Amino acid sequence: MSENKEGKKPRSSPIPMAEWLVAALGFCIVLGTLVVLAVSLVRDGGGTAQLKVRVDSTLSSSGNTLVMFTVHNEGGKTAADVQVEGTAATVLGSSQRTVTIDFLSPRSKKSGVMVFEEAALGGAPVALGVVSYR
Repeated sequence: MSENKEGKKPRSSPIPMAEWLVAALGFCIVLGTLVVLAVSLVRDGGGTAQLKVRVDSTLSSSGNTLVMFTVHNEGGKTAADVQVEGTAATVLGSSQRTVTIDFLSPRSKKSGVMVFEEAALGGAPVALGVVSYR
């Protein structure tokens, strides 16, 4: 260490409080990141996608029936190319429609609409289900 003119060693200045606060904040961020990674490693992400379809509402307009629905993935795996099929009883018999949802991540949901060009019979319920996914 160098000495000043009087032969004494220079005193080091104390670390400012702001520097301690920034260091503590950085430590908390790093620690939080490690905790999130550890929890996601331990958490059960295995199994398959568990898909459920729910009809949110049905609207009849100008001879058409619109069915709003939500697909929920309750499983731990991602589902791709989810094929949702709907069947409605109509004046001409029964009518089927298929909607494809490209991507559904674990524990997420997406909404969609099916349009039946024929009016559903007397408010008959529309049956929805997941036909396939990857």
